Amino acid sequence: MMSIAESIFEAKGSAALVVQGGGMRGTYSAAALAAMEDAGLNGRFSDIYATSSGALNGAYFIAHQANQGVSIYVDELSKKSFIDRRRVRRIIDIDFLVDDVLTYRVPLDVGAVEASDILLHIGLTSASTGRLVWATNKSQWPLLESLRATAALPIFYGREVPLGNDSYVDGGVSVKLPLRAAVENNHENIVVVLTRPLSYETRGANRCIGIATRLAAKLQGHSPAVVRALASNDPSFAQSLELLKSPFASSGTPGRQRIWVVAPTAPIAGRLTRDRDLLKRTAALGREDAQRALGLTQ
Repeated sequence: MMSIAESIFEAKGSAALVVQGGGMRGTYSAAALAAMEDAGLNGRFSDIYATSSGALNGAYFIAHQANQGVSIYVDELSKKSFIDRRRVRRIIDIDFLVDDVLTYRVPLDVGAVEASDILLHIGLTSASTGRLVWATNKSQWPLLESLRATAALPIFYGREVPLGNDSYVDGGVSVKLPLRAAVENNHENIVVVLTRPLSYETRGANRCIGIATRLAAKLQGHSPAVVRALASNDPSFAQSLELLKSPFASSGTPGRQRIWVVAPTAPIAGRLTRDRDLLKRTAALGREDAQRALGLTQ
């Protein structure tokens, strides 16, 4: 039987990669993409759809720097320079990530990403509407600024990133998993890398937590649209998880899209994890799960 990796190579139509975000949970998806890069899959995808840390990982994958992308989480972002719970108005310092790590410490080859034939769809949440907006590696906006915006998680980062005539925050605020866009664009094969297990259950937000979240966002000066977006649930996430669990996903039925899933098979790091040992275990699991799920050779 043809492996999934071989199927992706042999497919006549385009193949897409969908990468979920999630702060330091991105260690898992970075490692999964590194396993795919080691198997030579970089050039097989025509499009990557991602938000937050998933978009960052997608950029390093396009630049053939996925293994360096893993090191960012373990060696650079596990420090107080990036995550500090005592820094109330900027618990996660996205400026350190973009202006220091991505620019100097583990520099992203921006030129390679912008010149690539792979289209990186970077999900952003508009501060004026609270809705999803797509930037790409071909947009008029600087790539690093688009990555800054998609990672700008309200409350944890505390500001909106100006791009063009609007400002933006984390794309994950408006869409938890950008699978629908890949499905609607009719890619023949879609590989989805989750940072939540397939068994994850979406629940309605606790009312008190919701009130506190909206209040904190208001105090930080976020726009009314962002505050509303934080208070709303994304029904497409639960729908996407149900689709990924269904026989339809990887049935391989001729004439139907095939959706292959890489998802955590054991507990992984959380959004604010700084424990390097846990991050290393998360990275190891990401590689193992990708190799197993996609039939990659080690």
